Amino acid sequence: MTQNNEVQESLIHGTTDKIESLWLIVWKRFKKNKLAVFGAIILVILSLSAIFAPLIAPYSLEEMDFMSMDQGPSKAHWLGTDSLGRDIFSRLLFAGRISLTVGLVAEGISLAIGVILGAISGFYGGKVDTLIMRLVDIFSCIPFLLLAITVVAVVGPSIYNLMVVIGIIGWTGTARLVRGEFLKLRNMEFIEGAKALGASDARLIFLHMLPNSFAPILVTATLGVGSTIMFEAALSYLGLGVQPPTPSWGNMIQSANDIIIFQDKPYMWLPPGIAILLAVLSINFLGDGLRDALDPRMQVN
Repeated sequence: MTQNNEVQESLIHGTTDKIESLWLIVWKRFKKNKLAVFGAIILVILSLSAIFAPLIAPYSLEEMDFMSMDQGPSKAHWLGTDSLGRDIFSRLLFAGRISLTVGLVAEGISLAIGVILGAISGFYGGKVDTLIMRLVDIFSCIPFLLLAITVVAVVGPSIYNLMVVIGIIGWTGTARLVRGEFLKLRNMEFIEGAKALGASDARLIFLHMLPNSFAPILVTATLGVGSTIMFEAALSYLGLGVQPPTPSWGNMIQSANDIIIFQDKPYMWLPPGIAILLAVLSINFLGDGLRDALDPRMQVN
């Protein structure tokens, strides 16, 4: 009995050590990619700025300075004020909360739908696979932004509708990816062995196949957040996204939608534009770094 316990302990410790060594290899690969590390640092800064916006912002969200309306950067207002005298820097920090939250939540919804449908399609194949893939083809034939504009216009613009709409119509790429991974995995020996031991379909999908598809799903989800932030900005710029007075990076640019402002008052639209650029670039750099780090063909020197 004691010997059996020792064997079990050694197996557990061996598995744990193997997992730790794999993550160590991934970390070594990741930190060699300077752009990925830079993207991770910028993303952490943006996230912390959004989380702690009430503590960092020098003014409250809707506080107005009627003596400094429509003014450029100054000691009192680092990035200037808008036409209502609201501090642009403070609103930029609070807008980051909205834009990043929309990106994460919408991509989470999209990821959940895509993973579930892709897993079912790839695992069962046959008529189920055909039905789901034809549904993917239908969604893929319609331009994403046009479909999002149409649906948001019908259900009404709001932050919650925006997250749900982007999530519901943005799952096709993830579904194709997961389906491809499952088609590759379902005929492998360890899956056949698990089937022979009587493993249920749910156990095969969630305990054997999904964990082995984790790397590409993680990379796709990371890159998807950046795309979602761009779509949120585009819809908010068109007036179909986050509605004022709630600030987002997109509707902050939309509020400066005037040729005179664009020419003479760049301080009103440059800060949110740069914030979107930094967020999307950093997420893309991070996604590329994760893809390379999780690729088993990469070598660590």
